[in-house]
Amino acid sequence: VPISPNPGLVPETGWSAELGIKQGFRLGQMEGFVDAATFWSRYENMMEFNLVDVFPTGFQSINVGGTDIKGIEISVAGQGKIGATTHRFLMGYTHTNPRFQEFDTGAQAYIDPQTEGQRNANGSSSKQNVLKYRYRHTIKADWEVSYKNWFVAGSANYYSFMEAVDAPFEALIVPGLREFRKDHKNGDWVVGLRIGVSFLDQRIKCSLLGNNILNHMYSLRPGLMEAPRNFGLRVEFTI
Repeated sequence: VPISPNPGLVPETGWSAELGIKQGFRLGQMEGFVDAATFWSRYENMMEFNLVDVFPTGFQSINVGGTDIKGIEISVAGQGKIGATTHRFLMGYTHTNPRFQEFDTGAQAYIDPQTEGQRNANGSSSKQNVLKYRYRHTIKADWEVSYKNWFVAGSANYYSFMEAVDAPFEALIVPGLREFRKDHKNGDWVVGLRIGVSFLDQRIKCSLLGNNILNHMYSLRPGLMEAPRNFGLRVEFTI
């Protein structure tokens, strides 16, 4: 499929704003902070890579008009002791609402010449107004427990269903993509585990890392499968 320049492309412009608050806390021997923020970004003449046609143009960077991205982010981090064990934790949640300013799925959407809103709707695999390749919800969590010079930790990442991709990817370009996406409508959890030991006043640390230990089949980009269950050994030196 060809990739073509677009002489009519114009620069995108935009602005972003964020407002947040951070609050420390102490509960018994546990202490940490809670961080909450809301953000808002707006772009005009946003540029996206799109399949204009199979031939002769192929893929081309085009202006898709204005976009509006709002969201919230909350995280909690801390550490402390429970009995003889030391705990360190980090948890976060992000919600975004990424939208086109113009998105038209009306009856005239498939008649040329298309309006900007019609082109945005036609190029998306979703008929909901959501920007392509975005997750509305993501969760990240990590909890480590140490006892003397040993430690064990678990992590979990959640990615909600990617509602919109380029429509031709589902229909033409990536065989089986539509069916794969249907099987992952509820999103994906990816779990990790690590265990280790430290020596010489923690100057040397050896860790066994287990990634995707549930061997979950998932993809963060259409057509690119992420790694299956795998293990690694890490040795850290502090001089």
